[in-house]
Order: sequence, then C-alpha cells, then structure tokens
Amino acid sequence: MNVAKPSAARSPLRAALAAFWTGFTQPSLFALLGMAIMFVMTAIVIVISFTPERFAGPLGAYLLTSSEDVEGAATRHAFELASPRRAVSATPHLYVLGDSLIAQSLANEAKLNAAVEAQTGQTWATYVMTMGSQIPLDEAALVDYATSRQPGTVVLPMNFGRFDGDIKPMMRFYRMGRLGFRSDLADYQVKEILKERPRRRTGIFLFDNRFFYLRNARMMGLRLLLRNPIEQRVDNFREPVASEKLPANRLKIMAGLQRGYLHPELLTELLTHTTKTIRARGSRVIFFQPPISKFLLENPVDYERFRIHLAKSEQLAKRLGAYYCKPPGDATLPTNLFADSYHLIDPAGQEAMRRVLARCVADMQRKGTAS
Repeated sequence: MNVAKPSAARSPLRAALAAFWTGFTQPSLFALLGMAIMFVMTAIVIVISFTPERFAGPLGAYLLTSSEDVEGAATRHAFELASPRRAVSATPHLYVLGDSLIAQSLANEAKLNAAVEAQTGQTWATYVMTMGSQIPLDEAALVDYATSRQPGTVVLPMNFGRFDGDIKPMMRFYRMGRLGFRSDLADYQVKEILKERPRRRTGIFLFDNRFFYLRNARMMGLRLLLRNPIEQRVDNFREPVASEKLPANRLKIMAGLQRGYLHPELLTELLTHTTKTIRARGSRVIFFQPPISKFLLENPVDYERFRIHLAKSEQLAKRLGAYYCKPPGDATLPTNLFADSYHLIDPAGQEAMRRVLARCVADMQRKGTAS
C-alpha cells in the first residue's frame, strides 16, 4: 500500500506571492473600500492644496507646460498680482495685454522693461500677459486680477479690427477656459453686455476651472513630480512664413480684415467697461496701436477703413481718459519687416515699438494724468 508523502511547506516568498496574486485577481470588499477611501483622501488633498494662493507662490512655476505657454504665464502673473499676501509696491507696474500682434510688436518682457526704465529714469515691474487670439473677456479677466490690489499702467492693444468681430467665436474661447481662474468682471460682461450665460460656478476652485487644469494636468504633474519648474522664454515665437505659402496667408488675413463690422457697438462697450473699471481702481490706461504692414492697406478702401479706425481709437481714448499711443505717422511699416505680412518680426522694428510705448509711458507720467 502506497502512502502519500506530506507536501513540503511553501517558502515565505512563494506564500507572499500567492497571497498577492489572490488579492490581485479576486474581488475584495475590503480592498475596494480602502481604494475608495484613498481616492477621496487624495481628492481632498488636491482640492485643498491647489488654490490661487498656492499658485501665487513657487507652485505657480508649474502652471507653465512649456516655455512658450503664454496662457500659463498669464495665469501665473494674475495669481501673483492678486495675492493678498503680496505687499502693495511703490514701484510702478506696467501690464501689457492683448493678442499675438502686440506680443510680436514688443517681443520681449525684459527688453520692454529696460526701455521703459530708460525713458522714465525709474525702476519698473513689467508684466506681459498676452495670449494668442486674446479676446476682450480675457483682457477683462486679467486686469480684474492684476489691478485688484496693485495699481499700475495697463496697455490695451488697438489692433486694426479691434471693433470688428463675431460674438460666437468669442464665446467659444470664453467657454474653453483658457485661463486658470474665474473673473467677476469678465462674467459680468458676458451677462450684462453680451447677454449670454456665464459659465456655471460652484465655488470649488479646481472644478470651476477644470478645463484649464485637466488640459494641462499631465505636463504640470510631471514637472511637479520631477521638480522641474519652467520660466517663460520670451513673448515672441513667430517664424517667417514660407514664400510659397505667403500669398494664401495674405488672402486669409485680408478676408478677416474685410469681413465688415458685425458687432462694433458691443465690442466698443466691452472696451469701455474694462477701461472705466481699470481707472476706477486707480490705474491708468494706454491704448497702443500696433504697426501694420503697408501691403494690407494697398487698396484705397482698406486704407480709408484703417484711417477711420485710427480716428475712432483716438476719440475713444479721449472720451475714456486713456492715453492713445501709436507709432509715428500712420503706423504703417514695410511688409518685409513682418513674418506673415501681419506679425512684426524685425528686431530693429520691435525695438522701435518698445521705444514708442516707453515714450508714451514717460509722457503720461510727466503729465500726471491721461490725455
């Protein structure tokens, strides 16, 4: 009769691996409950940790997903300036807003700051908060934060087409949540001026701004994990358009400039409301006219429209107590100085534009009041 031999006892390592595999492959109420608790605790930590006040400090460096992330850079500047822990400074501040046209015209934050200091003989703190296709609601949101505690001089662009545009694309940009915060001023303009419904608010910071943070979460999380914050490189990224693509690119630009004024009264009202809010907070406003390529104004009809735009911009500045700043003459420059007949790329031309704006800042300071 054969007697079965007792099986050898499993080693501690094999027993541990077997237990792990059993727990990994078989449902467990305890494991599910533990995972749920950990998830809730992690969510609470994230909601508590990531706030505007935290982003106003060193954590704000992780808002940028790359050195060319202008939306992250603008958001970081806004948090820094609005932080209640930040002492109000006697140093004059310069806030430059607008889209890629004014960004290309001035090109570099540090060089602009140096130009202003050279003209005024003072130390300045300059913040370039431009974004590609920045809409008036973005401007309102950024100045809402920037001037909430720290008065300064706000530069708003008067691009050709400032009063030309459709509200529908503007609302699409607004609902995308390209900035990492909500603004009472921008939401007011959506509701009271544009007669649209503002994005819903819950009072939970991360949820109310989820589009921005979910869009950037992967890169922000990676940089935070690796302790690899990043600084904005420059405010100038345009490259020359290939010669074979230039004709089509010019036609596209011209089509945009010639589509007609769709809602000039609403766009004028948005600018008026933003300007009045800035001045009511003790800040000054400069309307800056970026240069335009002569090529875009070869048609007499287009040139006449541009002259009307210049006149309207100057009249509106006088009415609102802003300072109207434009390059000498009719603000036109040779086409070869532009990357695509639209965005200034010539270094000498950009330096000239910085001097123009710096002289306007100095002149406004000397007069003591906007003209």
